[in-house]
Formats: sequence, structure tokens, C-alpha cells
Amino acid sequence: MPSDDVRIHPNLTDGSVVGIAQNLFEWMGEISPGVFIKAQAFKHADITTNQYTFGGESYRAVNVGFGLSYVLPIVLALLVTKPGGLVIIENPEAHLHPRGQSYLGRLIALAAEAGVQVVVETHSDHIINGIRLMPRLGKVQDKNLLFYQVINEDVGTTTVKKIIVNAQGQFSEWPDGFFDQQVLDMQVLMTGQDK
Repeated sequence: MPSDDVRIHPNLTDGSVVGIAQNLFEWMGEISPGVFIKAQAFKHADITTNQYTFGGESYRAVNVGFGLSYVLPIVLALLVTKPGGLVIIENPEAHLHPRGQSYLGRLIALAAEAGVQVVVETHSDHIINGIRLMPRLGKVQDKNLLFYQVINEDVGTTTVKKIIVNAQGQFSEWPDGFFDQQVLDMQVLMTGQDK
């Protein structure tokens, strides 16, 4: 990777040459803290197997949470896609803890900053908030981020609403039904009243 690529993990920004595998392992460690991945290629069979190590113990992919196997190709695609390329991701939050979802959101924002067009369909406020954190932290220009809410109004009627994020990570507006369920639930918990 070029040394000025914004997708290089902060632990690797000492000016040395960064390989894809090294960067991949650092980002996977953010998404699932403490994980180390060892890949073994079988060249004659065109297959690779992965082992995941936690605290010195190695496990086969089938013996760890599905989230690691699911997110690995997503992270790799976000890291290797060249500027001008396109990455489409459906439900990247699947089987990940909230912290992992947030850090994946951060990487998605960095890929966009690097010039990759990233289209994400998500139901995760953690993914969205991870993306929103990056302009607030000064790591991504807000002009490189754009959100759309898809609203199913009636049978056969769908509306798409553009939502802009600013440099503070705030949305231009917060439409009803757009990642507001936690706030609504907290209001019921605090008041004991349901609508």
C-alpha cells in the first residue's frame, strides 16, 4: 500500500512499507480485539484455510464466531480496492459486537476518503456512528460521506431521502424511523409511558 493511504491502520504509520496482510491483521484486531489470523495456502488445490488465535490458542474458522469469517473479506475489499473502485456491502454488522461494528464503520469511511465508492446497506446504528465519527475526528472530509434512507410508504411506493453528514458528524436532519429506536425505547424506560 502507498505510505500515504488513509486506510493504513494508525499502528502502522511509522513510515515503513505496509503490506496488505499486516494492515488487514491490524484492522481485524480492532474489529475483534485480540484476534490473530494465520492463513495457510494449498497452492495445488487453489484453497486457503484460516486459523484464528486468541490468547495463544488457535481455532479453526468453524470454531469461532461467524462474524470473523464474514467480515474478513469485507475488510480485505475495503483495503485493496483502488481509488475509483466500488465496494458494495450488505449488512456488514452481521454477527459482530458493537465495537467491531463501529470500527468497521470507521474503515468504511476511510475507504471512502481514499476514493473508493462504498455502498452499504445496514440496520446498524454502530456502523453509522462509526462512519460519523471520522469527520468529527478530522480523519475524513464530510463531503466524502453521504447517507440515504429508504422509506417504504405504501405497497409499491418507496421514497429515498438524502441525509448529509457535516464535519462534526451530525446529520442535516434526523427523519422519523431513521435509527431512532434506542431513543424511543429510552423515553419509555424513563417515563413508563408507551406513546
